[in-house]
Amino acid sequence: MENVTAVLQKNLTLLRRRAGLTQEQFAEKLGLSFQAVSKWENGLSCPDIALLPEIAAIYGVEIGQLFTPIDPENPPASREEDPAPDSAPDLGSAIDSLIRSVTHQVSQSIPSPKKMEFDFHWDNTPPPSFETALPVRVEGLPWEDDGVYRAVLFRGRSLVTPPAAEKGVLAVEEGLDSELLSAFSVACDSIEGDVRCVLGNLTCDSVEGDVLYCGSVTCDAVEGGVTQCANVQCDEINGTVVQCQTVHCDEINLEG
Repeated sequence: MENVTAVLQKNLTLLRRRAGLTQEQFAEKLGLSFQAVSKWENGLSCPDIALLPEIAAIYGVEIGQLFTPIDPENPPASREEDPAPDSAPDLGSAIDSLIRSVTHQVSQSIPSPKKMEFDFHWDNTPPPSFETALPVRVEGLPWEDDGVYRAVLFRGRSLVTPPAAEKGVLAVEEGLDSELLSAFSVACDSIEGDVRCVLGNLTCDSVEGDVLYCGSVTCDAVEGGVTQCANVQCDEINGTVVQCQTVHCDEINLEG
């Protein structure tokens, strides 16, 4: 038996096309963004249950038909508009009935594709090492030779940040257009490459690559995978998550 989430995903796409609506037009009828509709039709999320009566009404079908496989060659005919009833329908009872129906179908179906299967094989490859720098005297730095230890971030041989002044955090006001390797905590806008090792906390809006061997990671989105990190908190990860201690994430979109 086909999974209920997959059935709903296919039906929403078929019914929208039958109605001659774009994702933007359908989303406008619901007062939502077209990205929300796109996620429903790609199986990345499901509509809120309170929206189901309105969705069914727009497409002219019963709520139960949203969860019943539809033959693309013979889609259900739109129901006739019923005369206005003397009293409003009991929405609570309709939703309760729907929940019971969906629960029964789920119990008979294969496991949901949203169930995450992670590979917990431990990779014993050590993280990148930080070699002890030779005592080289550098001219032209924006501070005095006063004997104070300072933590700074370089891109190659170019200075990117001023010294870390508060709690050892290297704060970068703009994004980084390459990979990041740091022995200190880093806060920045975005990182366009991999983050291979941050011995501390990484706080940023987005990472375009993979995140490996980090301590605490807090960001909006990671386009790659996250491996061997202590605590991860983000809105979306578009890759695998392996060997992490604690993960708090709204969406994990497994590759493939």
